[in-house]
Amino acid sequence: MKTYSRVLTESAGWKSLIVALSQIPVDGTDSAAGISIRLPAPGEVRVRHLVHRGAPRPVTKVPSVTLGRIVQCESVLEADLASILDACPGVTAFAEQAAELRYWHDGNVKWHIPDFIVRTGDEVEFVEVKFARDLNREIRNRTQLLQDLLR
Repeated sequence: MKTYSRVLTESAGWKSLIVALSQIPVDGTDSAAGISIRLPAPGEVRVRHLVHRGAPRPVTKVPSVTLGRIVQCESVLEADLASILDACPGVTAFAEQAAELRYWHDGNVKWHIPDFIVRTGDEVEFVEVKFARDLNREIRNRTQLLQDLLR
């Protein structure tokens, strides 16, 4: 899912991606753009924790040299992508489950947590990983809406 190319900075440690000087509000709920982005709390890596007692599905853990930590993935497909991102020389940083996108659709506030945020140079993209068999009209429509809102 292609997103935006605005001014970004990297925080120390886990190389989280922070939106700065952007027209898209960060951690806000009211947005003229129709979308806001909630990032992890200070000291946190993700906005959603995948590993917890009684987790409904298994979590795959992938070691990352780029990040210097373990990447938690909800599927084999995500784990494969994490390994590829970690080995890709053009990727300067990435993070899993690291942003919550809140947006308006059909008169309701909706939210979506992309699988990854990926930084390559000055470009940043939200990436959602799905098997082709899992792509349905709802996912395609949501992806298109978010692409339009984030331009």
